[in-house]
Amino acid sequence: MLPPVQEAEPDRSEERALVAKAQAGDKKALGDLLMRHGPVLYRSVLLPRLGSEAAARDALSETYAKVVERIGQFTWQNVGFYPWLRVVALRVALD
Repeated sequence: MLPPVQEAEPDRSEERALVAKAQAGDKKALGDLLMRHGPVLYRSVLLPRLGSEAAARDALSETYAKVVERIGQFTWQNVGFYPWLRVVALRVALD
């Protein structure tokens, strides 16, 4: 029997630096974060839950607006930015 494969912990230092810049008011850094995670968020969270491309696009836009408004409330947890972004998107989709 083969031993289990242990995945290497991903290096999140670049993402953490982008988050810090975004929280300091750097709009490009925030845009980079949203562009990095937006397509996956759209395909795996919003579209399956809303079932309509138009509704999913609207929800993605609203999610982005909420993230821009609340980026200062994000606290780095060493799991990256996506889990927080996903929660924001899920709440938008539920509304």
